[in-house]
Amino acid sequence: MTNPPVIPQLDRPGIVLFDMDNTMMDMSNPFITEACGLAGIDPLPAERHISFYQEQVYPPEHQPMFRTVIDRPGFFLDLEPYPGAVEAYHRASERWLVMFATAQLNSNPTCASDKVASLTRHFGAEAATRIAMTMDKGLLMGDVLVDDKDRIVTRFTPTWTQVVFDQPYNQATPGLRITNWEDGTWEDAIEEAFDAMLSEGRFGPDGWRADGYSQPGRIAS
Repeated sequence: MTNPPVIPQLDRPGIVLFDMDNTMMDMSNPFITEACGLAGIDPLPAERHISFYQEQVYPPEHQPMFRTVIDRPGFFLDLEPYPGAVEAYHRASERWLVMFATAQLNSNPTCASDKVASLTRHFGAEAATRIAMTMDKGLLMGDVLVDDKDRIVTRFTPTWTQVVFDQPYNQATPGLRITNWEDGTWEDAIEEAFDAMLSEGRFGPDGWRADGYSQPGRIAS
């Protein structure tokens, strides 16, 4: 993989962080389909899944089935990328330094290893070396984070700006948005995020956001 170009204002390449679950990888469809199958109920329409914790839109008596599914060894290995996600990753890697930023689920014994194996399988061996697992993404250095979560809670002021990956549960989340990986508009959204950060002068002389790592207990926006 070639080195991405340097952004002159930063004197370094731009850094883009891609979330995995429900951003690059389709987790919702297999998660809901399998859990509803175990519960013996029909899945709700996609637009009804208005909570990030999607099991919460189902009756309490069926919610344990969702935990059974997400804790199943191999669940994360079985996930498939969204259409165009693999091509978008390789295209983005030509322009920026790309990392995968994801949380590990400690209740699933194979979650971490399955995510690494999934990256190798779908995105290539190089991609599997570009993964950072953390429960607080505010710890990660980067310029742009593409993530589906509606409210990213972190103990720090992040160096990155979130670009929202569109899902039914994040429609009220403000900011730039990516709706798919196929039509090229994802690249425009990331470019716009960089343009906004550079034009606002939010970078210090070291090439990083001057306000980063300063405010504990913050909800990133």
